[in-house]
Formats: sequence, structure tokens, C-alpha cells
Amino acid sequence: MSRTPSPDFPSRTPSPNPDTSKRFWDEDAPGAVAFHSSNYTVYYLDSAKLYTEAKAFPPPSGSIFSIKSLPEHSDTLDLLFAFVYRDKDACQLEDVEISLLARLADAAAEYQVYSAVIACRFNMRAQHKAHPAEVMAYAAKHGHDDILNLAAPFSRELPFDHVHAVLPSAYFLAWAKYHDAYRNVVNGIATTCPNHYTSSSSDASFTALFIQRLGAQPRTSPRFSDASAPGVVPFVSSDNVVFFIDRVKLEREADAFPPSRATLASNETITLEEDEETLHLLFAFVYRDQHVRLEDVAFDILARLAEAAEKYQVYCAMVACRFHMRVQHQAHPAEVMAYAAKHSHDDILDLAAPFSLDLPYNRVHALLPPAHYIAWTLYDDEYRNIIDKVEATTFPPHGGCGIGGSATFVSYANALQINILKERINASTLDAVFENFLKATTTCYYCCRTVQSWKNDLSAALVALPLFTTYLTK
Repeated sequence: MSRTPSPDFPSRTPSPNPDTSKRFWDEDAPGAVAFHSSNYTVYYLDSAKLYTEAKAFPPPSGSIFSIKSLPEHSDTLDLLFAFVYRDKDACQLEDVEISLLARLADAAAEYQVYSAVIACRFNMRAQHKAHPAEVMAYAAKHGHDDILNLAAPFSRELPFDHVHAVLPSAYFLAWAKYHDAYRNVVNGIATTCPNHYTSSSSDASFTALFIQRLGAQPRTSPRFSDASAPGVVPFVSSDNVVFFIDRVKLEREADAFPPSRATLASNETITLEEDEETLHLLFAFVYRDQHVRLEDVAFDILARLAEAAEKYQVYCAMVACRFHMRVQHQAHPAEVMAYAAKHSHDDILDLAAPFSLDLPYNRVHALLPPAHYIAWTLYDDEYRNIIDKVEATTFPPHGGCGIGGSATFVSYANALQINILKERINASTLDAVFENFLKATTTCYYCCRTVQSWKNDLSAALVALPLFTTYLTK
């Protein structure tokens, strides 16, 4: 017997209707639930995925032909449901415009989609300079005081009416006081600054930790210490620290952890390869801690966390680590490329590659997989060829030189040429490399024009350099 759809839902056709999500058309999934966006795009979702990832989503209506309305636009729901389905590409929010990112952040918090909450936090934080008022509005709404403090200095030049329009009243009043204090400092009224104090306590802390780790008896993680809770699984880190982890949370968040359903004896534990610092952060994601801070985590710990997140498939941690490893592409290009190569993040490979060109071959060889190392050598060789084809500038003969004539110009040019070869410049560092020479020639039109032409030639050559990933297919 055929079913009759409700009046607000169009009859089924062999393929989705124009107002139906092509990505989320999971009608045949057991317990499928249906929603439509504010602009009437229909979504069929696997209820098991939805209610595992989204802790506060509206309950299903009971029939796939009964569609529950959501207040969000389809552009927001497309991103949100990608996180619900644990789509690895969903975490690439770097190019999402700020208003959409803010709407996604609101929806993620409203429906408690933890992985999206974490991703939005990192990406909103990254926008604190470009969009300070909008980032402050987000931070005020979701209780992120650290982001408020980070964005506030970049909001000081904004019109009062713009800030008033986006901030809650209490925060706007605080901002107005902050703005006034800043103005007083600029006017010379405030004359003091906080004293900075440093101590050597970190050395003592390290020594104590080292001695502690020499002990034969395992320690228990202070954060994950409840051994009496029902359904906990005891894990031991490589440095002998025990973590008692809730079995339900673990199975929900980590798709590839060691079997947590194994029956263990009373004193039996599961040993993991990761150290305490790594597991402490990883399990914080398993417990959906919304205040995990990776901004100040040392890079080696971040890299270990990224590997553990991928190894155990802790999706929220994977999203966070991808963002922060990407941020480190200039400071640690080879290590970031190794991470990106291992986990197929081609965009990060292309971003980091130009900053790896001044590294020793043996270091890159030690970090990259063979295919990627071969591609890197081809990329490096092409870079050298391109740079070599750009001839260093020569002194333009002219009278009345404002910088002192040919000898001065040639001296600057030779020093710059050495610096270009030494620093292995790229499009991001070109301005800094030429800055001093251009400043030195500002008093002479002909010399300045010649140096600018040299810089333009190098810029064009660098733009012509193919992306690193194009060499993976050669």
C-alpha cells in the first residue's frame, strides 16, 4: 500500500528536487529524519548520526513525510550537517565569510554539535584582526573571554555605532570604557605599564616531573581519575600515567580506539603509545571540553596530538589539529608538510611548501614520505631555475644620483642578491627582503624605479612557480 505524503512535502521523484539537499538525502537510512531550512531546502538525515553528534537537535517528527522546520538557512545547515556526518573536508572553514561563520557558530552552539563548536571557535579566533567587532560579538555570546581580549585592541578604531550594533549592551558599555582608557593612554594621561616578572620555577617543575616519572608506580591523571564511575576504561600512557575514561564517551567520539568493550580484570589496563600530555588533550576532546586551548601548546605536543587524533579517529580533535597545524606552516614547514602528506591535506602542503625551500635536503628527506620527497626535490629545483632566470639589477646610468652613485647602488644590490639566494624568498617574504633597499633609494627616482622593477620581476617569477602538489603526479 502506497503512502501519501503530507501536504507540505512534494511527492518523491527518482532524483532530489531542486529544493532538496543533494548532499544530505539519506532517506533510506534506518530511522531517517527530515528537516527543512528557512529557505525550504529539505534534508534527510541518518538519525543515529544526528543525535550522536548533535545533543540538542529537535526530536524527530515520527514520519519521514513529516518535515520539521529549522530557522537556519541552507548555507548554514550544509556546513553544520557536514560536521554531523564527520566529513573531513568540513573543517576547512578558512575561506568561509565571517557572517556565515558566525551563523554556523550559533547553530553549532544551539544544537550542541561539538566538533562544529570547536572548529568555529578556532576560525573565529583567527579572524580577530580582520573582523574584530564580529568576533567580539561571537565571543561575548558564547563566553570566550580570551577571544574578547584578543580582538578588543583591533576594534579601537571602529565607529561607536558599528560596535553598538553588534555587541550586547553590557559588553558595549565595557568596550566604551576600554576605548576611553585607550584614548587616555594615547593622550599621555596613563603613564604606567605592568611589570613583567620571570622566574626559574619552570626548571624546578621539569626536574620534579622527571623524578616523578622515574617511579615504578603509575600516577593517575588528576583530570581523569574517577576509577569508581560505572563503565570506565583504564588507559596507561607511555610515561606511566593512568586515565580512567568513560566508555560511552569514548565509543561516541573515537572511531578507532583499542576495543573498549573488552572485559578487563580488576587491575588490568590498556597501554597506549602516547604520552601523558598528548592523551590529556586528546581525552579532553573525547569529553567535549569546550575550553580546550591549543593556541599556546608547544608545536611538538601539537604534532603528537594531531597524530593521535588521526590514529584513533577522534573527529573533533582532528578538526582542531588541522586548523592549528595549518597555522604553523611558516614556523615549522617541513613538519607541517609531513603531517599534511600523511593525512592528505593538499591545501596545507601547498601552503607550507614555499617556506621549506631553505631547509637542508637531509632534514626534508627524514620527514617526508618518499613520493613527497621526490616531488619536493623537483619543486625545489624548479624554484632555483625560476630565481636564476631573474637577472639582478644593475645601476641605471644617470646624473645627480640621490643615494651616492654607482658604488653605493652596487653595494646594496650585491648584498640584496646574496640575501635573496640565502633566504630563498617566496611571495610572502618578498616585501621584507626588498624593504631596506627600497627605503635606501627613495631619494633617487631612477634607482628606486630600477629596484622596484627587479622586485616586480621576482614577484612574477614566484607567481609562475607551480603548486607543490602538481609535482606529485610527475
